[in-house]
Amino acid sequence: MEVRWTEEAAKKLEDNLDFWIEKNKSNEYSLKIIQQVELVEKAISENPYFLANYIKSLNLYKRNFFNGKFSLLYEVIEEQGLIYIKLFRSNREKPID
Repeated sequence: MEVRWTEEAAKKLEDNLDFWIEKNKSNEYSLKIIQQVELVEKAISENPYFLANYIKSLNLYKRNFFNGKFSLLYEVIEEQGLIYIKLFRSNREKPID
């Protein structure tokens, strides 16, 4: 399935990467986040339901990654072969579910 990011999700990822670059005075951790995002994106595209939690109130699937530090929330539209990543979030934030 094809994976697409919403503007909101892409902005949230960018904001998190910028935060870690500023905090660590290095882009090393942000590069690790990008690597993990790419791995989970590939896994989601191959099997969007594996290791995902369904959040009924949001009608989205949630996939934790990078040792549970981050999550992607996404919508699966099977008939179109699409997965829309709606939100990237740090799991240090207030829980949404």
